[in-house]
Amino acid sequence: MPCEDCAFYEQHPIYPFLGYCKNQERVVFDVDKCDKFINVGDREVNLALETRGWVYCMDCKQAIYSAEDAINHINHHLTIDFMFDSVAGEEVPVVG
Repeated sequence: MPCEDCAFYEQHPIYPFLGYCKNQERVVFDVDKCDKFINVGDREVNLALETRGWVYCMDCKQAIYSAEDAINHINHHLTIDFMFDSVAGEEVPVVG
């Protein structure tokens, strides 16, 4: 299974093909694979909803705030956290 489907994967907030693997402690591509894969399942989604209040659907590009809504995204790529990038704000175009 690809990294983007793993519970250890944190998607980059700007570049959807990049992420951070909390298990390997390194930047990975969304299609990378390893033997430490853990599926983002109901348990992880429900825990994130309880503690953080949201999960993110990478396919629909929207936040999900309830377990009922998460069911509608069951076959989508859900992430329970985003990769921290201290310079991401400098890469975003500014309207001016």
